Amino acid sequence: MNTFDAPTSGAEEYVHDNRIDLKFIAGVLFLEFFAFAFVYGASGPEGSSPDIGGILFGVVLGLIPAMRFIHRAGRRTGFGVRRTAAASTVRYTHGVLRLSMLLVLLVAIALIMFGISTGEAGGLIIFSLFSIPFLVAWAALIRSARGRPRIELTLDGIVQQGLGFKKSIPWNSVASVLLQPTWPPAIGVMVPWGEPFEHTKTCKLRLDEQPGLFSGAFIDCRFFDVHPVVLTQWIRFYLEYPTLRQELGTEAATDRLANLLP
Repeated sequence: MNTFDAPTSGAEEYVHDNRIDLKFIAGVLFLEFFAFAFVYGASGPEGSSPDIGGILFGVVLGLIPAMRFIHRAGRRTGFGVRRTAAASTVRYTHGVLRLSMLLVLLVAIALIMFGISTGEAGGLIIFSLFSIPFLVAWAALIRSARGRPRIELTLDGIVQQGLGFKKSIPWNSVASVLLQPTWPPAIGVMVPWGEPFEHTKTCKLRLDEQPGLFSGAFIDCRFFDVHPVVLTQWIRFYLEYPTLRQELGTEAATDRLANLLP
């Protein structure tokens, strides 16, 4: 199977920028140090146990840079794309979702532990109330993960199942597929204004919800472990060669994705 000479609108301008934000990391490490200093400074008389809520808060601050490391545009091409691709479906990577659930849960537990450490019913009630939004968000993330977030190409069109929404766009409604040469890298599935397509919210939280004024699909490439240029070319290929859509839903579509080069 060969690659194809499709237009590369936006792709030639794309620069794979996965630089580490050292200033951000330094700031988080400072906050983590402050958190632990606060914990041990407020732990009471010498020899008493430190506040578990404060420790958890410090752990959360320490894990935040990990999100920056994980939530990056994919680099995989060739055989490596099969890690998250099957047939004509490319799934979200698990790392971002799992770390998000861990961080939200740790914050909720830390708030409850802060309330317990006050030793008063009022403090426990107040901090428990603060933890409720985080517990709701944690439950929403779990529910969204069961929806198998993905990009799926079918005979009928493009299906984008996110954490908080689902879009189904027929092929005959798609005007173009462009890789936006900005950060974060995103693939725009452009649809003329007024063109009908299915858009359903699956979660009341925003999570990875689409921009309200965007007509079409907005595919954030940081959720996929595939090189953005390759993913763009793959979607555009089936837009421009409708006679080959018969292979969608089969491993031939995965083979084609694996044979594309950025």
